[in-house]
Amino acid sequence: MRVALGFANRAELALSNLGFRITEALLAARPGVRLERLFLPAGRAPLAGARIRTTPSGLKLPSLDLLLWSLSFEGDAPHLPALMAAGGLPALAEERDEGHPLVVAGGAAVMINPEPLAAFCDLFLVGEAEALLEAFLDRWQALRGERRAAAIAALAELPGAVAPLLRRHRVWALPEGGDRGRGGSPDAAGAPRPAGSGAAGTGIGFSLRGGDEVSLRRGPGRFDPWPEAAAGSAVETVKWTQAAGEVSRARLAADGAFPGALLLELGRGCPRRCRFCAATRIYAPLRRRPAGLVARVAREESLPGETVGLLSLSAGDHPGLGALTQELCAAGRRVSISSLPATFDDEAALRALLDSGTTTLTIAPETGSDRLRALAGKPMENEAILRGVERLGMAGLAQLRAYFMIGLPFEEEEDLRALTLLLARMRALLPASTRLSATVNAFSPKPRTPFQWAGMAPAHYLEDASRRLLKDAPRGVTVRVKSPREARRHALLARGDVRWGARLAAMAGEWRAVARVLRAEGLRAEALTGAADPGTPLPWGYLVSPREAILLREEWERARAEAGRGEPGTPGGRASP
Repeated sequence: MRVALGFANRAELALSNLGFRITEALLAARPGVRLERLFLPAGRAPLAGARIRTTPSGLKLPSLDLLLWSLSFEGDAPHLPALMAAGGLPALAEERDEGHPLVVAGGAAVMINPEPLAAFCDLFLVGEAEALLEAFLDRWQALRGERRAAAIAALAELPGAVAPLLRRHRVWALPEGGDRGRGGSPDAAGAPRPAGSGAAGTGIGFSLRGGDEVSLRRGPGRFDPWPEAAAGSAVETVKWTQAAGEVSRARLAADGAFPGALLLELGRGCPRRCRFCAATRIYAPLRRRPAGLVARVAREESLPGETVGLLSLSAGDHPGLGALTQELCAAGRRVSISSLPATFDDEAALRALLDSGTTTLTIAPETGSDRLRALAGKPMENEAILRGVERLGMAGLAQLRAYFMIGLPFEEEEDLRALTLLLARMRALLPASTRLSATVNAFSPKPRTPFQWAGMAPAHYLEDASRRLLKDAPRGVTVRVKSPREARRHALLARGDVRWGARLAAMAGEWRAVARVLRAEGLRAEALTGAADPGTPLPWGYLVSPREAILLREEWERARAEAGRGEPGTPGGRASP
């Protein structure tokens, strides 16, 4: 079976992405699979006129049996249809026939909201690869020889599967009541229905043809869901579970972003519940691997002097981090860690990290205001952050990177001033030899978070805030403000619906074309990224269990109450339209 694993960006990014590498390893271990890879060509934009082939064999895309996309970032979405078209494969699913490969997409971006890519994919796999891929491949191989439509319908019965053209999926029952046609949800063919045209038998984001029913039977499944996942996530039986001897790992190739490093996953999930973060929810519940197990794998699969990267959403919160880093340091390994909590206080772990050769650490205070940080669901105080920064400086850290956001819901003028003040205080606590840099991103509302209903700040607000932060940057601090325009582009897709299929096809892989495409419909990006009515169904609503939906709504209302606002909050205290 000729299978290509695609990543809709450059090869060096794919080869440094643990999710891609785990999926690649699972496919490579599968008997009967001839594995190819597919990447965005380096330095090739636009793709029109390019001859896209797989690596290493140079296969044409129509000759494949299966094309699997690993999608980590919504910003890569425009490249997916462009890559398929440049490879001679019809990008639109409805234009592919019996002679074409099945096109399936999974990954974090699909777990958050797959709908903008619905026009291009025969199937979505919503969940973690370790829990989904084996059952999918078993079913797919058993269906070889079946008609394409029948095979897709059978695959749609798998837990975690969504068949966009069939509008069928394996999810939890949807809440009863309400007009489920509100908000322009799509009909069976994928076209938006007029607001208010709901009918019996429809689901949020889906309109099922007569006689179709959403399958809710629990499959037997080899991967039993964790109890917390079963209670809080919409898709059934799709969570990775920890077997005694498993550690997700990837040896990064020499052409990756971190040449030769061994990446080891400390765990999945996060104990924090930031209101803006989708990852903490899609990867719930928190699962940690024993530090001793990770240390053993690191010793067995790396040599003294090599780098071992410890990955997790919350690596600094792992209770065994201190002992693990000390053991790896004593064994002569260089330890790299994705990030640390801004209030990190494990001095033994910090000393071991620096002794092993780590020169740069990353923290994410998010904002300079205690008030706004608490409203964002990350309640840590500036004084605790500053104690952590001072500890890093005293330990001899060479470079500290800090990440912030502007345009968070309920942000006010004083919060922007507080960000600059916090940076100045951080700089004052660090020795002159420690470099301090700050990266500032514009807040972009993500699906499946309490802030999914918040609007992005107006463009003029973000541009003015960006200029002021750069102008007022404290001496000795390198401040980089990422483009608010780029953040708005990502928000368009993160919160988009099936109508983005035609738009993405028209963009031909070029983000710069998005304004032109929207103007042709009489739309503006800013209008599409405003506040959402919590009473209106959302395109990704069918992925959310009733319990999760209630919890998200309660958390959003709690944030509004804490801010003292009766209306959805936007920066500067302005009411949302």
